Amino acid sequence: MSLPVFGEHSLAGGPEEYAWLTAGFGAGSILAGILLLFRPQTGLCRMILLTVGYAVALGALALSPTTLYANVVIVAVGACSIGFLTTGNSTVQLFAPPGMRGRVTSLWTMAFIGSTPIGAVVIGGIGQAFGGRASVAVAAAACLVAVAVGLVIRRAVPSPASMSTPSAPDPAA
Repeated sequence: MSLPVFGEHSLAGGPEEYAWLTAGFGAGSILAGILLLFRPQTGLCRMILLTVGYAVALGALALSPTTLYANVVIVAVGACSIGFLTTGNSTVQLFAPPGMRGRVTSLWTMAFIGSTPIGAVVIGGIGQAFGGRASVAVAAAACLVAVAVGLVIRRAVPSPASMSTPSAPDPAA
């Protein structure tokens, strides 16, 4: 998502509008941090729900009819973004085997930091060619693809509860 292009071209704002969008994203991030402090669940289900919320919020942002609407919706975008990242980091660290935790965490981090330059070029190109709304809409579509992948993984991989160790046989039996 390219907030500068979205703010300037799609909302006909300038640096001030970009500042408001960034502030709203930050406010949503702080709100998510506080909420997650009191509801610290992890797992694929929560990640899927947050990604659905992220897609919906980005879709609403792409369709923003006014700057006021965009500045309100961006709070939800920031909350879902940080909620997903925090839940993802926690899930990866808690469910990775202790001997593999560092390796798994480094792959998780690489997926985000390493893919950012590629995504930035793609989203920037879309924003330049089709406008800021298109770049935000593509980000929403990417979230929906991630939801579909998450649902496939959820069906294919047994839940941690079903992977518990079998109980010992009953000696009385």
